[in-house]
Amino acid sequence: ERGMATTSRGASSPNSSRIDTAAFAHTPKNNTNTPSRSQVSFAGDMEGTDLSDFSARRSTEMNALRSIQTARAVVTSERQRLLSRTQTMTDRPLSERDPLGEGDKKASEEQLFEEVALLMQERDLLLREKSALQAILASSAEEIRRLFEAEQKHVAEMKAWLQQKEDLEGDRESALLQLEQLRGEIEQLKKQVEEQRRDKETMQAEKVEQAKEIDNLSDRLASAQHELGMRRAAEAAHSEEREDWLAQQDAYARQVADAQVNLAAQKEQIDQLKSDAARHKDAKEAWEAERAELMNDRAELHRCRAEASIHLEESKRWASVHEQLLKERADAHAQLQLGLQQMEGQQRSIDLHNSEKAQWLKQQEAASQARAAVEARNKALEEELAKTRVANAQYAKDVQELTSRTARFELDLAEGGRHLAAARADYEKVASLKGSLQEELAATSRELEESRRDRAQLDSSLREARQELSRVAEYEGLYQQEKEEKLLVESKLTQRLGEAQDMCRGAQSEGRQLQELVDMLKAEVQHLNQERQGLVDERTRLQHRLRLTLQELEHLRSNEKRYESESAEWLHTHSTLLERVLRHGRDPL
Repeated sequence: ERGMATTSRGASSPNSSRIDTAAFAHTPKNNTNTPSRSQVSFAGDMEGTDLSDFSARRSTEMNALRSIQTARAVVTSERQRLLSRTQTMTDRPLSERDPLGEGDKKASEEQLFEEVALLMQERDLLLREKSALQAILASSAEEIRRLFEAEQKHVAEMKAWLQQKEDLEGDRESALLQLEQLRGEIEQLKKQVEEQRRDKETMQAEKVEQAKEIDNLSDRLASAQHELGMRRAAEAAHSEEREDWLAQQDAYARQVADAQVNLAAQKEQIDQLKSDAARHKDAKEAWEAERAELMNDRAELHRCRAEASIHLEESKRWASVHEQLLKERADAHAQLQLGLQQMEGQQRSIDLHNSEKAQWLKQQEAASQARAAVEARNKALEEELAKTRVANAQYAKDVQELTSRTARFELDLAEGGRHLAAARADYEKVASLKGSLQEELAATSRELEESRRDRAQLDSSLREARQELSRVAEYEGLYQQEKEEKLLVESKLTQRLGEAQDMCRGAQSEGRQLQELVDMLKAEVQHLNQERQGLVDERTRLQHRLRLTLQELEHLRSNEKRYESESAEWLHTHSTLLERVLRHGRDPL
């Protein structure tokens, strides 16, 4: 109250205008260097800004803070000047003072008013500086929080990517190991084919020796040929056709068995391909899920819509490839079911034919007891000789066909080593071909053994040959019917073999598509590694920004401590000044 009274007295004095002007001469009314509160305040939410924006804002804030500090320094220097002038007036000797004290009192009042105005101005500047520092600290805390959250998110993404990379590397190692195993099996099968080829050459040499023995035997029987005549020729022709047909029936039966084995192998191969396709489908679904999560995280971090569109196109392409694989698998399954049905019908026809053949053989055995002429024996001997020659010719054709099949198999084996799925298909084909080769070699061995036995039975066959002449005419019609059935069976078997080859080609095509799928997965792994490197670079940049922010925060904390000490000093000075003002009001001297 005493201070307010003093102020009102000074305002009512004649020099009040001069005192007011002196008291507020240093108040910056329109000073452009002193920012307002709106200029010092900050937007607390810095989420979504980059490092350059934050640096620009921080530079603006620091410039405003420096301007406030400069203005406060000016006010402080002015206040120090007033304090020094007051101290000078107080320290004057009594001789220089006004005896009545009016002039000193007025000067003291004017200095007090000026000092109070400067203190108020300094208080306003300190409040502004405090607000600016609080805004800087708030923005720094928000930036540090945002950087910490980004770092935590980045660490979680890096862990997920590392786990995905380890899984993909494990899948790649297992695929390489499986490929090496298949290559070893193919090499082993090649060795087995070479062994079979050598056995075949040995059998051919034995067959040549047997042919020589047969030629010698035919020379011995040259004398008996003069006694045979026209009936022997006709009987030999009919018997030759009958035996030829029986041999062909046996060959067709073997081909049917081979076809069944091939179909079983193809079925196993298709089942294996189905399991592989299911496994690849599961791996693809897992990869697509992980890929979707990865792209979502990267979209939130980098806001990159172009990569999301690329991922969508790749997903569509993967869906089309998977749909094509399912369609081809369904077609192969339908062909397999159709082939099995046809094989069952063929087996029933073969069983019916075998029963009719057994009945016919029984009738033939009953009729053979009525023939005992020497001429029939001679004709039967010639018939057996002709049959042996025909069998040898047929065997030569079979050997030639086997050689061509072996050459084709080698070509297929060379082609199958290019792809993983094709190698598996070739493995199944080699296994089936090996079984057929073994059966053919066993049949050849049996034929050679039968030929040896036939040489011993030639003498007895000469005695029984004449008995067969009379019953050949009875079974000529039955033989013609069996010949037609033989042609029908041959056409059906040829059709089934073509269908089995088509199924093999379809399985090979599906295997190549699966290999292309594996290659595309490898390319995706490489792309993920590149993206991981980009995230590592981003993490380094964020860590650098975090270090800079922490350094700046430490600097702000030191400034805050300094400002607190200065505020305490200012409060102490202000309290001292108030005490002096109060004391001066009580005692003007």
